[in-house]
Amino acid sequence: MLGGDRFRARSGADLAEVFAAVRRGEVTARIAARLSLVEAAEALRLAESGTVSGKVVLVP
Repeated sequence: MLGGDRFRARSGADLAEVFAAVRRGEVTARIAARLSLVEAAEALRLAESGTVSGKVVLVP
């Protein structure tokens, strides 16, 4: 098992690779809906409903 410091370092490196892939356009996400923060409860219902294909995004 990895120690806490090693785990955090490895997780940070993995996350940096993911963000780099996003910047290069290699990773994308399908956005099903964008809702304001005041609609957070509706966003949660929608996300849990299983009726959308993609991510539900909260916009500040």
